[in-house]
Order: sequence, then structure tokens, then C-alpha cells
Amino acid sequence: MKLLALEDKLTEDDLKMFWALTATDYKNDIYKIVDNISFYLQQPHFEFFFNQIIESPIEKLVMEDFQCLSEFGKFTKDDTFKEKCANFFWKIISSSASCREDIVQTAVTKFCEMVKVWDMEKKTPFFTMMTQNLKDKKSSYATLKLYKGLIQDIKDKS
Repeated sequence: MKLLALEDKLTEDDLKMFWALTATDYKNDIYKIVDNISFYLQQPHFEFFFNQIIESPIEKLVMEDFQCLSEFGKFTKDDTFKEKCANFFWKIISSSASCREDIVQTAVTKFCEMVKVWDMEKKTPFFTMMTQNLKDKKSSYATLKLYKGLIQDIKDKS
């Protein structure tokens, strides 16, 4: 996979065949491979995997799904795609009342990891949305955890 990605020979058919293995006992191995080759993937590959992951019901997502999306958000050069990943995490965080706590916590953690390298201008809309959540008393606990994570990142950079 890595070699195919490096040589820009990784086709959608290859990706479909590879992704099909996530429905088998090899699921964890597939996620490890995707995680290891994330740096070498092209934007269409990120889009393919992103679309496969978000098609799953939120309650069926596993840590590896979040890890992949976080890595994709770090390695893509496409700002629109970064926002798509961030918005996916935000959707889970801001609807935390309808999600399992472990899924929400993972979304918070992976969101923070992904946006750690973003400048403040890119993070500002999320601070605005977090403030609105708190004002509306919506997903307050998850929102506060996200606030804490993002502020800690800012503090660590100083």
C-alpha cells in the first residue's frame, strides 16, 4: 500500500478491496496499516477512507476510526478536508447527549490532537461554537473538556 501510494498507483478499486478487509478479523491490522501510511496518501485516498468511516453509525465507531480521521486531518494539505474532519468530531462532541461517553471522549481527544498544529484563526470558529453550546446548555460537559484541551494546547505552545 505504501509503495502504491508513493508511486501514485493506488486506485479506488485497490482501496475498496483493502477496506473490505475491515469487515473481517483483520480489521485492527487494516487500521494500523492505514495509520502507518497516512503520511503518504493523496487527497482522494483521504476522501475515500473518510467517506467509509462516516457511513458507519456513530455508535459503531471504534478508536481506530477516530485515529485515522485525526491523522488524515493532520497530514492533508487540503484545508477544506481538515475542516470536514474537525466538523465530524465537532458533530459528535456537540451531540454528546446521544452518544456513548467513550466515543465523545475519543472525539474530544482526537479533535485536540488534530488541531494542535492549527493557528488560532482556524480554531476561532470552534471557540465560538463552544461558547454558544455553553450558553445554550448543550453538551456542556463535552464542550468544557474540549475547551480544556484546546486551551492546554495554546498554553503548551507559549
